[in-house]
Amino acid sequence: MSIESKSTDHYSSIGKQIYEDSRDGMTQNIQVYLDTIPIDDINIYLNILYEDDTEQKCTALIIACKNGHYEIVKMFLTECKPDLEIESVVICNNDEIISNATALWIASWFGHLSITQLLVEHGANINHSIETNVSPLQAATYAGHIDIVQYLVEQGADIHHLNVNNETLLMLAAYYGHTEIVDYFLQLGCDPNIQNYENLSTALHLATEKGHWSIVQLLLSSENVNRNIKNSHQMTPLMIAAEQLYEGLVDYFIENRYCTDIEQIEALELLGTSYYCYRKRIEYSYDCLLRAMKLREKMSLSKTNLVPAMEVYNNYKECQTQEELKSIRHSSEALKMEVLMIRERILGQTNPQLIYPLKHFGQIYAGQKKFTKSLQFLLHALNISEHDGNEDDILLVFSGIFFEIIHHKQCFPFQVLHHVMLSASTDAHTKMDNHHVRLYCKFPSLSAVQLLTDCGGLNINALNVNRNTPLHIIASYYGSIVPNKDILIIKGIIQTLNEANCHWDIANQYNQIPLQCTRLRTIELFIKDVMKFSLKCLVARHIRNTKLKYYEFLSQRLCDFIELH
Repeated sequence: MSIESKSTDHYSSIGKQIYEDSRDGMTQNIQVYLDTIPIDDINIYLNILYEDDTEQKCTALIIACKNGHYEIVKMFLTECKPDLEIESVVICNNDEIISNATALWIASWFGHLSITQLLVEHGANINHSIETNVSPLQAATYAGHIDIVQYLVEQGADIHHLNVNNETLLMLAAYYGHTEIVDYFLQLGCDPNIQNYENLSTALHLATEKGHWSIVQLLLSSENVNRNIKNSHQMTPLMIAAEQLYEGLVDYFIENRYCTDIEQIEALELLGTSYYCYRKRIEYSYDCLLRAMKLREKMSLSKTNLVPAMEVYNNYKECQTQEELKSIRHSSEALKMEVLMIRERILGQTNPQLIYPLKHFGQIYAGQKKFTKSLQFLLHALNISEHDGNEDDILLVFSGIFFEIIHHKQCFPFQVLHHVMLSASTDAHTKMDNHHVRLYCKFPSLSAVQLLTDCGGLNINALNVNRNTPLHIIASYYGSIVPNKDILIIKGIIQTLNEANCHWDIANQYNQIPLQCTRLRTIELFIKDVMKFSLKCLVARHIRNTKLKYYEFLSQRLCDFIELH
């Protein structure tokens, strides 16, 4: 019987049986299929994607690779001709749904060396990447499979490959604590100083952040490492170690002279403030601050860049001598202000690491019914958080304290409420960066975007400070690994904005339209499929690109329209 004459149900039924037996490791059953079914039909079955109850969508070969059934994979590769580059949707160990994964990618992630070798020997693309540009070599690095990492490198895998977040193999190994792999990549000459897109961290930043001692030591001993690179929050690896209370790492930096005298002193000061703010170990905190002050006096390194006196800190001024510091040792309020002022001086007054202590102490003041001081601390935290676009948590704390003020029949601070309401961006037409639609695109939340667009009266093309529209924001969505459900949500938001007549050719401050901001191939293809341009938009864009002079010839309304493009 010809292939064409067989029904879809026939292929679906037999193919499903082959898929399930491949999944469950039923080697004898698979051999029976291969012995009794024409090879052309088998090849068709092996190239069909089957969906199961867990949202996976795999071929029989891919599910066998995932579950480590070597003999079944070997049968398929030696007796049949399956397409090795078919892309699947697979659930990985951490419940992440991975899209666009090939058989080799899956085998590499799950640590099946012998299957990985089989696939490479039969011609699998060694550098095929999933949606987020993660290659099989990066997958093995994520998961810590040194044997597969070495094999793929020996077979010619690209050791300089970067994912969509500009993360290197060295970064991934450093972040996930795979010491042996870090050592291997350093020996291969991988650059330890590349910075990712998310927060400009290097491999050393990431290893320090996670407290991986052995990896930090490896990286610090590398001749090529730059120990003083700062991330987007202007923090060096040493500052991260101090802020996160890795005292042993701080001592390691100091003892091995991986820092200057002033860096050593400020690391001790920052370590002391973290003991106070995070562990409530006041004696430890004081000892660190005193140790730093003694070094300052010994080395004649007085404090610079002092933070101006502020009402929130009772107009307190930092101590400049041992005597001044000793005088506040038993004054809990003065020591608290000293700690907070030091943190602002060292971390910078917009660093999000300042927020937690301010919020924490603000809540303590509220519990003591010191509402004025509580609100001062929280307002200061709110002002800092607005630089990082992460004020939601603080706004929730404000709501609780406002309730407490009303409950205790205290004088209500309407000016503070007004400030908080402004920060909450209650006006949907506001020009603030956290505009409602853009905020929900950022999550992303399809239902919220649909609700806001259905309400009407909303400027769907509102611009933020970088001239990005909601469409720019959602088009540029990315992550190291993006779950398949997020891809569907992103597509839904784009479709909703499209149906609300968004403009596809508005240029941001970098002269990029939304299509040019995409970081995921699937989103790029989807946008190309749904976007539409009007003739007047094309003309406006042409006028902008050619820099024609038009103000003296056109109305203000037309000029404004052209400026959008």
